[in-house]
Amino acid sequence: MHCLGSVDERRVGRSLLGDPKLLGTTSIDGGRGMHDIIVMASLVACGVLCGWWLRGGLAQEGPPSDAPSSSRIDRALEHLRSIASGVADDLGEHHTRIAEIHNRLQEAARAGPEHLLRVVGELIECNEEMQRQLQSAETRLQYQAREIASRSEEAHTDPLTKLANRRAFDVALEEGWEQHQRSETPLSLLMLDVDHFKRFNDRFGHPAGDAVLKGVAQVLRQELGNDGLVCRYGGEEFAVVFPGRTARDVARAVERCRESIAAQTFSFEGAQFRITCSTGLAELKGEEDTDEMVSRADEALYQSKKAGRNCSHWHDGRRVRPVADAWTKRAIHTPEGWEEKLDLEKTDFSAGISTQAVFMADVSRRLAERHRNGTSLAVLLAKIDGYDTIVAQHGDSAGRAVTRAATLLFKATMRDMDHVAEFSEGTLSLLLPGCRLDGAVTVAERLREGANRCRLPQKRFPPERFTLTIAVAEAEEGEDASDLVARIEDAVASTSAHGSNCTCALEGKETRLIGIGDISLAAGDNA
Repeated sequence: MHCLGSVDERRVGRSLLGDPKLLGTTSIDGGRGMHDIIVMASLVACGVLCGWWLRGGLAQEGPPSDAPSSSRIDRALEHLRSIASGVADDLGEHHTRIAEIHNRLQEAARAGPEHLLRVVGELIECNEEMQRQLQSAETRLQYQAREIASRSEEAHTDPLTKLANRRAFDVALEEGWEQHQRSETPLSLLMLDVDHFKRFNDRFGHPAGDAVLKGVAQVLRQELGNDGLVCRYGGEEFAVVFPGRTARDVARAVERCRESIAAQTFSFEGAQFRITCSTGLAELKGEEDTDEMVSRADEALYQSKKAGRNCSHWHDGRRVRPVADAWTKRAIHTPEGWEEKLDLEKTDFSAGISTQAVFMADVSRRLAERHRNGTSLAVLLAKIDGYDTIVAQHGDSAGRAVTRAATLLFKATMRDMDHVAEFSEGTLSLLLPGCRLDGAVTVAERLREGANRCRLPQKRFPPERFTLTIAVAEAEEGEDASDLVARIEDAVASTSAHGSNCTCALEGKETRLIGIGDISLAAGDNA
C-alpha cells in the first residue's frame, strides 16, 4: 500500500477498521455516516461555544458604564461578532468540503481500497482542520469574555478608593429591598461623611485629600467589609449596605469603625493628618422604598453633624438617636432572663470565652498592627472581688456562676471587634482595638456599674451580688504583650490590696484612681 502524503496510513486504517459498520459492502453508507457525525460534532461544538459566549460573555456586561469602559466593551463585543462570523464562514466552508468528499467516497468505493483510504484521509484532515479552527475561536472567545468581565468590574468600582461605586451601591440596595419584600430579610444602611473635608482640601490640597479618602476606604473595608458592601457614595461620603442585618446588629460595628478612623494617622508626602467622620444609620421599615431609607440615614447623618461631628446616630423609623443607645443601656441594667440564665440546676456555667493563651496571641497581633499603622490599643483586666471566698463558702459551681454572670455583662457591653477572655480564675480580660485610654476608662466604669446593679437570684444562688475591681491601660510605643499585661496585673493587685469595687487607669507607670463604690471620676461617662 502506498504512502498517502501527510496522512498516517495506519491511523487511517484503524479509523476504517475500528468499526465493523464501516467495512465491506457498507463502505459508502459508512462514509456518509462519518460525514454526518463530523458535521454534527462541528455544529454542536460551535453551538456550545456560541451559547457559552451568550450566557457567559454578554451576561457579564452589566449596566452601562462610563465612556472609556463602555467603548472597550463595545470593541470586545465587535470582536465577538467577528469571531462568530468567522466560525460561521469556517463551518460553511467545512460543510462544502465534506459534501465534496462525500461524493468522492461514493466514487472511491468503486475504485478500490487504496483510493478509498486516500479520500478517507482527506476527510480526517478536513475534520482536524475544523477542530483547530474551533479551538482557535474558543481561545479568542475566552479572551474577549475576560475582557468584558474586566470592563464590567471596572464599571462598578470607584477608581480612587477601589471600593464599590454608586452604581454598585444602587444594585445592592435594590437587591436587598427585593429580598426584604420576598422574605422580610432585614436590610440596613450606613452613610458616613468625612468631617470638614472641604476645609481640609483647601488647606492641604486635593492630593492630600485623595490620600485621606483612600485611607478611610481602607479602614472601612477592614472594619465593615465582612458585614456589608462598602461603597464610595460620592465625594467625601461613603455608604455601607448591610443585607440581612438589623441596625442593632451593626450598631457596635459602626461605632467601632468611627473610632478606628478617628484613631488613625494618615500620611502624605511626609505629613501626617488626623480626621474624624460622622455617620447615620437606618434600617428598612415595613413597605418603605430604598429612597425613604436613604433619606432617613441622611437625616441621622445630619444629626451627627449637628451634634458636633465625630459621632453616630440612627433613625429607628420614629426618631433619631445616638447609635450607642442600641447597646449601652444593656451594659448598666440586668439582662433580660437573668434568673433563668443563673439557674444552677439547668445552666452550664462555663464562661464560653477565650483562654489566656488565645487572648495574649491576639494582643501580640494587635500590637504588631499598632506598630505598623499607629492605631491605638487598650487592655482591661477585671477581677471579681472576693472570688476565692465565694468558692470557699459556696463551692466551685458558685464561682463559675459568678464568672458566667460577669461574662454576660462583658458581652453585652463590648463591640464586635473587642476580645473578652477568662484571663485566670476569677479574672476577665478585655482587648479594645482602636481605643484610647479615656475610652477604655469609660468602658471600665460601665462594666463596674453594671456589676453593681446586677442582682443574682438568692434562693438558688447564695451570693446575691458581686463587684469588680478593674485596671485599664493603653499600649505604649515599643511595648510587647507581656509588658503591657504585666503592668495591668500589677495595677489590679495593688488596687485590690487597698479595697474593692474600684477602677484605676495606668498612665505610664502611674496608677490613677478613677472610681470607687458609687463614685466615678470618669470624664464624659454618661452611663
